[in-house]
Amino acid sequence: MFVFFIYGTLTALFALIAEIMSGALLPEAGFLAIRSAAASPLSVLAPTIIVLASIEELLKYFVLRKTLRTDSGIRPIPASLLFGIGFAATELGLLSMMGASASPSTFLPLFGILTVHVVTSVIYGYGIRRGPGKSGAIAVLIGILLHTAYNLVLALI
Repeated sequence: MFVFFIYGTLTALFALIAEIMSGALLPEAGFLAIRSAAASPLSVLAPTIIVLASIEELLKYFVLRKTLRTDSGIRPIPASLLFGIGFAATELGLLSMMGASASPSTFLPLFGILTVHVVTSVIYGYGIRRGPGKSGAIAVLIGILLHTAYNLVLALI
């Protein structure tokens, strides 16, 4: 089951690559636009936030769906929980390498990263457990909305 933690870390790295590539394809809505748009109005920042949240959440869902359906003996909810922790741990590690530090003022955003990735991953595990159909699309939509809402709250703080 620990392998799902590894899957989460690898998926976070692929998400970072996809986000950087999105900046090359859509300069106004990619990963690198966040830095230049940090002081921009919300109307400029919102599309960037939506694109980045969508990339992360779609990658998480498809990797979880593939890995959970491959091994039918795995319980989806605990596996998804480990996956989300692995994803968040990698994202937190990357942020610390970029200079983010843990202080009382950064506790909420750092805790939020862990929470948003664990919650959305567990939602995907639940949707996958329910089987094929609308549940997967609904789970992804909920995940993208939650992640986008979290990122918008951070942008407004």
